[in-house]
Amino acid sequence: MKVFGFIDNYGGEGDERAPSLIQFSDVSVIGPGKPFFVPGDGHVYRAYPSVAIRVGRLGKTVSPRFAGRYYSEAAFGMNVRDESMLADLRKAGLPWTEAVAFDYSVPLGTFMPASRLLSEGVEVRVSMTDREGTLSYQPLSYFPDMLKLKADEALSRLSRRFTIKNGDVVLLGFPPAGLDISVGQTIVCSVGDEVVLKTKIR
Repeated sequence: MKVFGFIDNYGGEGDERAPSLIQFSDVSVIGPGKPFFVPGDGHVYRAYPSVAIRVGRLGKTVSPRFAGRYYSEAAFGMNVRDESMLADLRKAGLPWTEAVAFDYSVPLGTFMPASRLLSEGVEVRVSMTDREGTLSYQPLSYFPDMLKLKADEALSRLSRRFTIKNGDVVLLGFPPAGLDISVGQTIVCSVGDEVVLKTKIR
């Protein structure tokens, strides 16, 4: 299984940054309901939400017209990043891998029919609570409609450089502003009354 993420693929009008790709290790993925353990290094960590699709068949150089045939499931997920290290890597012009693609840095919810998360007008509410269940921040809204490259376009672009295979996961786009996290918090992501991702921070 390969895991990819599109950077700078989420934004409104006026955001002219071009989407780019990063590859995660399969060990980066945390399954549904499992906690994220904050490394004890004193660094600042931030969680960036994203909708993800799971590839269902082998493909290479797939046309956007036919890309919908290569996936049928989607999930909601996060990429937890070491912001302290990431700032240093960016400043030095070095690859981001160590700060964003380390082990267990990608919590993923349960996969479901892709239309549940990718249909027009879907809103995912991302809330964070402390140990007492009190909101730590105002909930964040994630709109898949704001992806610059939609799922079909993103998968087509990915397949130009990489052979996509059954089980590969593609995180389609992260908002530029994430959520600071700390031990004791719980992240809950919902579509309406349905929880699509719940991750405890330990």
